[in-house]
Amino acid sequence: MRIVKSHWLVAMLGCGLLAFGSSPQASKTLDPNIKNPFASKMKRENPGLAQPERRRAFEQDLAQLPAKISAARTGALQKPAPSPRELALARLSSLSGGSLKIFWNENGSLPIFIKGYRLQENKLAQAQIASDAALSQQALAFLQEHADLFRLQNPAQEFQVLTVQREASGMSHIHYQQVYQGLEVWGRDIRVHLDRNGVVESFNGRYSATPASVAVNDLQVNQARAEQIARQAFGSPADAISSRLLIFIDENETPHAAWLVNLKKGLDGNWHYFVAAQTGA
Repeated sequence: MRIVKSHWLVAMLGCGLLAFGSSPQASKTLDPNIKNPFASKMKRENPGLAQPERRRAFEQDLAQLPAKISAARTGALQKPAPSPRELALARLSSLSGGSLKIFWNENGSLPIFIKGYRLQENKLAQAQIASDAALSQQALAFLQEHADLFRLQNPAQEFQVLTVQREASGMSHIHYQQVYQGLEVWGRDIRVHLDRNGVVESFNGRYSATPASVAVNDLQVNQARAEQIARQAFGSPADAISSRLLIFIDENETPHAAWLVNLKKGLDGNWHYFVAAQTGA
């Protein structure tokens, strides 16, 4: 019974194979005249290999990749060099022994208050302390030593002494008016404070960075025209009029050559007009 079943199974398999081999579908697949549907994909060339220039460029990029990675890592580790202002600030902090206090103007571009235990290395001799001129030179030397911090080109020529005040304690206070090319910079003044040894210990004031961009020699509006413009704006006769050329700093910290025209009328009437020396505005 078991043997008969085996032969029967073999016979069935043989019939199945014969049936498959004689089917139309099988004969169609095995026909050597029929083109392999995958032949086009098998024979298709790599587009990268078909274009030598692109391949060479790719190989060059690949060869340069290690160097580019190394350069990127090196650049990420390197810090940018400190600016002159940062160096000046570090030097000032070192002089003060870590006691430095500094406050900046609204946009953070200029210091308006500086204080420290010691802001200068050199002190004055006792005989020099008695001289107002020597004290002023010492204060200007402080500004020059840290000119990058103050954004000044030549402090000795950009500030004129207004007053020198002395205290019984030995402290001195020098008040300066900012000027440029001999012209007053309107509303800009500073004070430098020195201890009894003639060493700067603090600074305060509102000033402008050196207004080098202002043109003061090629004026389009002369003094007479500026006064005429001010009279027209005033709208009535004035009892007295005076004017002078100066440098005006606008709200954007841009310097302008301008005429300051002062009109007086009556006992207490006093009006100021600024007339741009280039445009008359």
